[in-house]
Amino acid sequence: MTLTLSAEGKAVSNAAVDVVGGPLGRPSILGPVAVNNAFLHPNIYEVDVSLSTSGQWLFTFMIRAPSGDEDIKVQIDVGVAAASAASGG
Repeated sequence: MTLTLSAEGKAVSNAAVDVVGGPLGRPSILGPVAVNNAFLHPNIYEVDVSLSTSGQWLFTFMIRAPSGDEDIKVQIDVGVAAASAASGG
């Protein structure tokens, strides 16, 4: 997953970002996992995660930056192929 952060039209490269997530309607089973900024593009934050369950997932990105804190919730449909590959199947 990739995030691009900006505040007031300016790139944010000094945020602390974590993500938690789980199947929709169930407790989080992922994280918190640190989302790190990319070396060449410091306002782009990236994380690779393995998911073992397909279906609707809800992820919460917790962003802590000098310009303010924000939690962003994103619902994503995790496909069977992605979940199967992550579990080794």
